[in-house]
Amino acid sequence: MHDNPLSQTIFECLLQTSHWKIHTLATYLCDNHHIKQLDLNYDKNIFKKNFIIMNALYQLDDELSNHGYSLIIETLDIRLTKLSNTLIHSNRLKNYYLNWHNFNTDIKEVNALLDSFWQSHLIKTVKYSHTKEEVDSAFSFFDLPKDATAEQITKQWKALALKFHPDKTSGNKSKFQQLQAQWQVLKTTFR
Repeated sequence: MHDNPLSQTIFECLLQTSHWKIHTLATYLCDNHHIKQLDLNYDKNIFKKNFIIMNALYQLDDELSNHGYSLIIETLDIRLTKLSNTLIHSNRLKNYYLNWHNFNTDIKEVNALLDSFWQSHLIKTVKYSHTKEEVDSAFSFFDLPKDATAEQITKQWKALALKFHPDKTSGNKSKFQQLQAQWQVLKTTFR
């Protein structure tokens, strides 16, 4: 197994700030020049950045287990905890990110993984409901008909997210925040 140089950096991040989200950790690492552009293709670049962060997290988790600690590694919750307090997490995901051969995944598989990721967000159980007006407003913001399929909604979400993401040259932070709010309405309304 290759040692991931980000493991130590991420450990230091966890000591400074106890809770992270994958996207805030990625932003921090990029902004502080710990991760550079890894591929000219936008989707593969995102995939590779995510891969090396997840690989570092799982390597760090293995190292910490020898000292009675573990990492909670979830998209919206990354934190250090005592080993006795940890939940057993999927070895399948851990094994995937610890296998460096997966770092060179081809673009077709990257796109399939991204589609699967976005689709899984769309089909989660509804946690709360929205009014008809909120749903109609979200469809309008997405410029989609009210009878759009889950696939159409997901495709439009990805296109608009790429267009308005603040890290892009054409990005617009305000529009992206509005987009995220409208996306929450649609993804929690439809299974």
